[in-house]
Amino acid sequence: MTNHIEKNEIILSGASISPHVRKVMVAVAEKKLRYALNEILPISLLKATGQNTPKEFQLTSPLGKIPAIQIGSHGISDSTVIEKYLERNYKTRHNLYPKIPEAYGESIWFEQYSDTALTDACYKKIFLEGVIKPTALNINADSTIINKAIDNELPSLLRFLDSKPSNRKYFSGDTFSMAYIAITTQLMSLEMHGIKIERQYKNLKNHFE
Repeated sequence: MTNHIEKNEIILSGASISPHVRKVMVAVAEKKLRYALNEILPISLLKATGQNTPKEFQLTSPLGKIPAIQIGSHGISDSTVIEKYLERNYKTRHNLYPKIPEAYGESIWFEQYSDTALTDACYKKIFLEGVIKPTALNINADSTIINKAIDNELPSLLRFLDSKPSNRKYFSGDTFSMAYIAITTQLMSLEMHGIKIERQYKNLKNHFE
């Protein structure tokens, strides 16, 4: 459902349950920007549930993925691309990326880590299988895929993250940035499946409490 939209307001299209959409929602809020949320599934799930794909969404997101934003006649898709656009186009007191080059590089790296390694395990194999399929598609989850990801892939990913924030406030130096946002939204997806950060990941657990 689309909220009331004003001229040149940011229209964010996507399902708010998605970690990638939530990532942009946090980024927009951090920049103190007004936006309207247009709740919509990616094209692959629209087709799977027998729903039509709005032409405007196809134009904004050529690959049919979420999130996508529309500002006037200008449309952009992909969460990381959107965030870099917001940072470049909206100069506010709240930056999404650190200004110090080393911290900036770290922030981009951790965001990429979230978009690749964490997305593959946490989102595709656990969240999509265990949450989206049963609730949105009425399809039984594949427990084999979920359990293999939890047992064989997740521990090493969490151990790596656990080793990073022990002597710093955030993942990229002492600056709140997209690195923290991207990783947090993926870990929230684990919680939605009932997986909590255990005590053996003490640094990581303390980091998010």
